[in-house]
Amino acid sequence: MKKVAIILGLFVGTTLLVFLGIGMFAPDYVETVSVEIDAPLAKTWAIFNDPANMEKWMSTDQMKFESIELISGKENEVGSKYKLVMTDRGNRVEMIETVMAYEFQKRFAFNLKDDFADFNLDISFKEDNGKTIVTEVNSGGIELPFFSKVMVYMFRGMIKAQKEEMYGQLKELVEKS
Repeated sequence: MKKVAIILGLFVGTTLLVFLGIGMFAPDYVETVSVEIDAPLAKTWAIFNDPANMEKWMSTDQMKFESIELISGKENEVGSKYKLVMTDRGNRVEMIETVMAYEFQKRFAFNLKDDFADFNLDISFKEDNGKTIVTEVNSGGIELPFFSKVMVYMFRGMIKAQKEEMYGQLKELVEKS
């Protein structure tokens, strides 16, 4: 019985040390996702920015888009805030999106904050031979709460997979429209 207690204590202690190490030394989260859409920039931009289309491309196997509502400022104006509501495996998640940059048909950058995390997303649009390249750089780090930083580090692959799924759906939506 004493051996079991020692082994269990070592396991729990090691797990805590790993958890603390990740929280203290994990690098800031930065992930880039890019998609090439076989459609002109103007069409891609219009579909991307239309709230009526957001559920079609922002919902994934795990997250479902519910709504977006302007809560302060003017539409697409730097500093304006939106309430974005998603459902994550049946749980309602409310996020505040603050516009950080907006350049028509070029760039949309915003901060996305909820009770769990705080991310900056910078989405750029470029046209190349009638196709549109959409690139998102998603970053977060120093400002994340300790537990959130550990969870983001551990689930970064899942976060990237969700983003790739979303942008794949945007590509399909634009190319079929």
